[in-house]
Amino acid sequence: MRRKKDEIILGKRQRRSWREGRQSWFALYALVTSVAWALVGERRAAIVVSAGGLALLCLPSVRTRVVAFIRANRNRRETQLALLQAMGSKAPFFMEGKASAVGAELVVSVYPGGKREDIESAASSIAAAMHAQVVRVRPVKKDASLASLVVVWRDSLEQSAGIDDFLAVLPRTSLHHPLPIGYDEDGAVVSVPLFGHHLLIGGEPGSGKSVTLSVLLAGAAFDPTVELWLFDGKLVELSLWEPIASRFLGNDLAAATAALEELQKEMDDRYELLKARKARNVEPGDGFRLVLVVVDELAYYVAHHDKKGAQAFTEALRDVVGRGRAAGIIVVAATQKPSADIVPTPLRDNFSFRLAHRCSTRDASDTILGTGWATKDFSADSIDSAQRGIGYLLAEGGVPRRMRTFHLTDFDVISIVRHGDALRRGELR
Repeated sequence: MRRKKDEIILGKRQRRSWREGRQSWFALYALVTSVAWALVGERRAAIVVSAGGLALLCLPSVRTRVVAFIRANRNRRETQLALLQAMGSKAPFFMEGKASAVGAELVVSVYPGGKREDIESAASSIAAAMHAQVVRVRPVKKDASLASLVVVWRDSLEQSAGIDDFLAVLPRTSLHHPLPIGYDEDGAVVSVPLFGHHLLIGGEPGSGKSVTLSVLLAGAAFDPTVELWLFDGKLVELSLWEPIASRFLGNDLAAATAALEELQKEMDDRYELLKARKARNVEPGDGFRLVLVVVDELAYYVAHHDKKGAQAFTEALRDVVGRGRAAGIIVVAATQKPSADIVPTPLRDNFSFRLAHRCSTRDASDTILGTGWATKDFSADSIDSAQRGIGYLLAEGGVPRRMRTFHLTDFDVISIVRHGDALRRGELR
């Protein structure tokens, strides 16, 4: 009885849209019939029109369009019926939809007198009616009367994407372009514009930080104009990238600090040149090489037993992070101990991009993303420990975005390093 009642409501609400959708077909049919009737008479007209219709259906292109039209109307009807089952008479009106990597993306019109929040509160009911895993409701820009529904039938984060997926979307030209690092939960490619930004990565051991660093370094390897300055507290995490690094610093705190001070000098020199050119920022094509600074296991340097040395390193790093962006210096720092003493707030706030992989506590997640996100259900402690590479990416001015980074094996890294080394030697173009 409930389904029959919904069918009646559905028929009343969609009768007009169906009529409008069929008008063009009816008009064409009437025109063809009238012409045939005038030329050959009533009986022959029926034969001619029927034969012509069957002949057209024999054409693959026509048959494909007819089948697509029938399927579209069936999907429209089933979608609207599911909305009615979930929200009753206050159900939104289905406008359009398209397939996506995880299911479908729908645009619906809010019920007159209602609001998008009503649909958000009924998202779980809509998901149940559509036999989906989850339905995410999002606003449509410039029109508050519309809402976008992401219907998820399959989780795009269940399987990791490898080297082939990464290379398929990698811009091979320059690190000035956004660098793809993985996929989000809607199946869309997630890219990070490293140029003019810094990235902070945190998470417990085994959560996928090293793989994320490999993806970032792989993107830089394909740009032979980028200088790589690598700081590896463990000495082995970044060692595969040493052949293409301009500087490689290991567990020698004094040497690492001296390298940062050298970078500070380079930064000051660049600002002097920018001032002479009356420019405020390094721009593509102005002759400045980008410098990508990668610090793996930040805790080793900033929490070293040599307190004085650790303080000097921290201050130098804070200065590079704070002033380096306009000078073409990009800093990526990673730690498996995301705590306030390792990543103090003044340092963290200078990182415009932050990625929190699996963390053991909500406080650790907030240390990376920023205070308060865990209370808004953006906490990396909710990530399944068995799924490496999944994390919450926070870009400046946005909200955390759940995603999974590409997965590169050591063999992939070795191949990329060889390619990057050939590019830097001028053997490839």
